[in-house]
Amino acid sequence: MKSIPNLSEKVKRLFSKIKVKKNAEIVIAAILALIAIVAYFAIGASGRTKSASTGGKISAEMTDEEKRISAMISEIDGIGSARVYISYDDKKVSGVVVVAKGADKTDKKVQIVRLLEIATGASVDQIQIFQKANGG
Repeated sequence: MKSIPNLSEKVKRLFSKIKVKKNAEIVIAAILALIAIVAYFAIGASGRTKSASTGGKISAEMTDEEKRISAMISEIDGIGSARVYISYDDKKVSGVVVVAKGADKTDKKVQIVRLLEIATGASVDQIQIFQKANGG
């Protein structure tokens, strides 16, 4: 009868090892998922925000091209001051953001989009236009 308590003790040890392994697997899976998420956002963000003229660094200063386009946008009737940011991916325009006074009107947004398509080669889905804040 000594073998039954011995056997039950071995079974208990085996189950405790399995529980420890399951918890370890869960922890390892969570760590790997976290690393994957961080890598995804780090790689994704770097590809979308690199500026060719600033060597990949985001700058508060507009490039010469951004200044030129900003000046053209500001000349559209009904549009006030404007700021432009162009992002590049492998020296190709991957996105354009415009913040301008008067950009809350649909017809003005259409005019800005047309200008940006011609000036930068960006497609409609790569262009975002926002109304400038009252104080800006």
